[in-house]
Amino acid sequence: MIVLSPEGTVITTKGRAAAAADTEGHDFPWPKKPVSSLEEAAGELNETPSLIVLCEQSSDSEKVAIAEALTVPAQEDLIAGAADGAEQHLVSATANEQGIIADQVRKLCKLDASSATMSMVLLDIPEEGAFYV
Repeated sequence: MIVLSPEGTVITTKGRAAAAADTEGHDFPWPKKPVSSLEEAAGELNETPSLIVLCEQSSDSEKVAIAEALTVPAQEDLIAGAADGAEQHLVSATANEQGIIADQVRKLCKLDASSATMSMVLLDIPEEGAFYV
């Protein structure tokens, strides 16, 4: 489902997933966030290069600082993507909690899942599954 602004510009092409995740509509019309949780960004990982910070064991204050550090460049990328007619060039996401997706990213990137140390990964599945830690 595509969500459009009153002017007819695309707000999101992932409206169905956004509506399913936000059944109360608190974030409607679901504009793209500069930094998403890894779970929110999961559907984009196969399509768009992604900068992921795996920080499941970090303190709450560290998680906030990580998201803040990613926000400015991610917002700039959203603006540049919009200027090019794309949603974005690089997905920015954090894995704040252990879960299936974070575990899969760690496995794909050959990171030790048992220690769950903080790691930053550039994942480029569209480019034959390339990754950089």
